[in-house]
Amino acid sequence: DNITFGEEDAGGYEIGVKTTLLDGQMTLNVTLYDYTFDDLQVSQFRPETTTYVIGNAAKATTQGIEFDLTYQVNEQLVIYAEGGYNNAEYDDYPQVACYAFQPRAPGQCETFAGGLEFQDLSGETLAAAPDFAGSVGFEFTQPLSNNWNFVLASEAIYTDDYRTASNGEPLAVQPSFTRIRARLGLMSADGQWEFALIGRNLTD
Repeated sequence: DNITFGEEDAGGYEIGVKTTLLDGQMTLNVTLYDYTFDDLQVSQFRPETTTYVIGNAAKATTQGIEFDLTYQVNEQLVIYAEGGYNNAEYDDYPQVACYAFQPRAPGQCETFAGGLEFQDLSGETLAAAPDFAGSVGFEFTQPLSNNWNFVLASEAIYTDDYRTASNGEPLAVQPSFTRIRARLGLMSADGQWEFALIGRNLTD
């Protein structure tokens, strides 16, 4: 029974625009979206049995906006950015397993028939759903000869804080963080070969 669950249904819409600006030097794409999920599939941890139970949340909604931009500054330099704002909430999510050591009180964690303890997370934020995430970066290419180009690129990626557990545990939160990565290398003019030094998460 712990791994038996129903199907998930989703419905919604997206509307957006794709543009080419500045005589082709810039592209900008923007999308708005709104989706509703019925019987959202979620995994809950049951502290009284120390097991995970897969089930269905009643209803959830995600709404937001996404964009991406690329700008060719000149023949050597390209800059780009992308990001999105996302509002994701449980519209109706009763009878969620209480987290360990949660205060027992009406409206927080209540005991029902059979000794099972549940809480109501309706109106709360979904797990693994940061409000904002995005990145900005550049790539610089300088010809060294007819056959080889020097390439320097870097990117900063930001993720807002978000919950890591679907049971409302207040300590289960990933703080916001930024990752920086870079690439320094030589690339053949035909793009078939590249020798590069690549760094990821350079600030740990």
